[in-house]
Amino acid sequence: VEAGGALVLPGGINAHHHLYSFLARGMPPLSSRTPSSFLHILEDVWWRLDRALTHSDLYLSARLSLIDAVRSGVTTVFDHHSSPFSAEGSLDVIARAALETGVRVSTCFEITDRNGPELASAGVDENMRFMRAEAAL
Repeated sequence: VEAGGALVLPGGINAHHHLYSFLARGMPPLSSRTPSSFLHILEDVWWRLDRALTHSDLYLSARLSLIDAVRSGVTTVFDHHSSPFSAEGSLDVIARAALETGVRVSTCFEITDRNGPELASAGVDENMRFMRAEAAL
C-alpha cells in the first residue's frame, strides 16, 4: 500500500458501545423532569428508547453507528444491546449490519428484570440462540 508518506495506524476498538444510541443524537428531552442523576437519564431517555425499538429501528441505528465508527477509524465494536419488546432475532439484525459495513462486532443482549421476568428470560434466550447460531457457522 502506497500511503504517500502518511502515517497508517491499525483500526481502533470501541470496547463499550450501544449501537442503538445513534437514534438519540439530537433527540429532545422525553420528560419535563430535569435529570439530576444517571438513573433519571436511564429512566427518561435510554429505557424508553429501549422499549420502543423495532428490528427496523435497530438495523438502521446499527448500520449508521457502524458507518460512523469506521469513518472515525474504529474497526471493532463491542455492543451491549437492549430492545426488550423485539428481543428475538435482534442480534441477527446487528450482525447483518456489521457484515454489510465490514466492521467487526461482538454483541450481546442485556439481561435485566426491570421489564419483568418474561422479558428477562427472552433476553437470555436471545443470547443463547445467537451463540448457538454463531457457533454453527
